[in-house]
Amino acid sequence: MSNSSLQNKVVVVAGASRGIGLEFVKQISATNNVIFAGARNPSQAKELQDLAKKCENVHPITLDICDDDSIKKAVEEVSQKAPQGIDVLINTAGIAGPLDNATQTTREDYMSTFNTNVVSIARNISFFLPLLQKRGKDHVKKILNISSEFGSLHHRETSGANNMAAYGVSKAALNMMTEIVANELKNDNFVVYLGHPGWVATDMGGKDAALQPQDSVRGLLKVLNDVTVKDNGKFYDWQGKEMKW
Repeated sequence: MSNSSLQNKVVVVAGASRGIGLEFVKQISATNNVIFAGARNPSQAKELQDLAKKCENVHPITLDICDDDSIKKAVEEVSQKAPQGIDVLINTAGIAGPLDNATQTTREDYMSTFNTNVVSIARNISFFLPLLQKRGKDHVKKILNISSEFGSLHHRETSGANNMAAYGVSKAALNMMTEIVANELKNDNFVVYLGHPGWVATDMGGKDAALQPQDSVRGLLKVLNDVTVKDNGKFYDWQGKEMKW
């Protein structure tokens, strides 16, 4: 495995306005890559806008993964600026949902969490897939979906955690969806896999989290750089350790 960072790639990050997504943009843009930073309201994402002003290789784009029309427009914009296609799609967008356990969670909370964390990621992959496939079968393409140990049945068995039921259920489904996509694209030189960022001090993770975004993303990027087609469909944490479902 290589220790070098991502270089000379065209990357799309969904959920880039804050937290882990924004940190991905910061670190990927520091090397020789072109990055499209997708956010629902990029004009209101001050840190992202400031970064784009300093780095000509950062392109903020409007991308609401819960809206097919928004994804289509984002794909069109990326197509115009990167007509040769893209190398990497990173899906960090997601919501935590309520803190309730399974019997307390409402139908609406289950559905909204599932729609954002599973269905919308699947749709985002579907629309950006042609841009990835433009690179051809001789070129390795990568799709990273940010999951969580909360979506692991093994983690549930060992931790005994029962809160955030909607989030855990949605991430378990995301894991399955990722495996299905990985299997669908396995003969087209793709690496489609899952990443667990750890408990990170973001708006979602809270201030008590021990891991800082820059450390988590640094580790996730090393894994992203190092994975090969042999890792298609697998689940890794930010330290590069393979995780059980």
